[in-house]
Amino acid sequence: MSCDPLGSTYEITQPPPHEIPTEKRSKSDPGIAGFPGGAPHTGKQGQGDPEEARNFTHAERWKLKKAAAEILDEIPAGVKPFRVAVCHRTRGHGVEQVQLLQERGTNRVFYGGLMKCASVWVCPVCAAKITERRREELTRANASAHEKKLRVSMMTLTAPHRMGDDLEKLLQGIRDARRAMFNRKGWKRIREAAGIVGSICALEVTHGGNGWHVHVHELIYCEAGGAALDAEKLLPLWQSACTASGLGRPNVHGLKVGDGSKAAAYVAKFGAEDRDEDGWGVEHEMTKAHVKRGKKGGRSPWDLLRAYAYTGEERAAELFRVYAVGFRGRRQLVWSRGLRDLLGVRAKSDEELVEEEREEAEVVWSFDLSEWRWIIDRHLEGAVLQAGRERGKAGVYALLYPDG
Repeated sequence: MSCDPLGSTYEITQPPPHEIPTEKRSKSDPGIAGFPGGAPHTGKQGQGDPEEARNFTHAERWKLKKAAAEILDEIPAGVKPFRVAVCHRTRGHGVEQVQLLQERGTNRVFYGGLMKCASVWVCPVCAAKITERRREELTRANASAHEKKLRVSMMTLTAPHRMGDDLEKLLQGIRDARRAMFNRKGWKRIREAAGIVGSICALEVTHGGNGWHVHVHELIYCEAGGAALDAEKLLPLWQSACTASGLGRPNVHGLKVGDGSKAAAYVAKFGAEDRDEDGWGVEHEMTKAHVKRGKKGGRSPWDLLRAYAYTGEERAAELFRVYAVGFRGRRQLVWSRGLRDLLGVRAKSDEELVEEEREEAEVVWSFDLSEWRWIIDRHLEGAVLQAGRERGKAGVYALLYPDG
């Protein structure tokens, strides 16, 4: 096999149109396979070339995974190593060959036989699959709620924060405050009046000019005849719980309740009318918040990875390292007791979701050890997927054996 590096056709030197610093070049390979002119312009939903944008998204995940592995190679002493460095690079236990598989009837391709880290917080490749499965899970839950004539509202909780705050202390403070609020007599009265039957909680964090911004999204399911949740009545409970838990006292922006009519429209249309201009709905907010791009100057964890991957920003790497340690072992969605049974949604671990293959697939290519080593030494996992998706076996052959 030729071991010559791929030519300029498979390299880009332009970062995508994200607002990230450009004062340095990355330690990582600056290119993304298949995009010689840089990231495709996608604009708003419905503009640009959807296939080109889709290919770029897939390719970028592998670039960001490489960046995460580099960042997390340097962790504090005593911290258990992260598995993202070997994820989708090492063969699974008892597997002899890595395979490229294609879902029948589509151009979707994926790898078989590889070890997966199943980290929804730090691995962009595993997170893509896990968050999509969680989004589907949440959609099924809301469809079931609609059938049972339950109302759903979205409550968002946050607390004051400033530059220099310790992330793990903020996370613990928010957790303690949430528990304290739900144990207040005032909350119990509101719960009974609203007919609350359960909730699903999701954590989100960004980093900006005031440091770490931790907030909780809570989907609250209520009986149809119950009283509407009132932010003005809930806010004092949240303020009291925060101060009792060692956090600052939130202002009026510390607790928000989603409009009941919009929430009802979401349940009825499964998010179709409660999305922003980019197609982002409630179910996306609950499951994919850490992978989206931050707004108003704040950067999501994936924005931090982009900043490091494309510009080598060491501050972004340091922040991502802090985030990874702080979120490790936390569940992405926390369901209240009994709600899964009520809505008929079975519990599955992240490990189960990332290993789950529902589709019938055909083998495009079985890689021998030398081929796979050649691919991972050059970080071409994403390029191989794109070649297989676009041209099948012929595309993979051309990538592996450019000299014919």
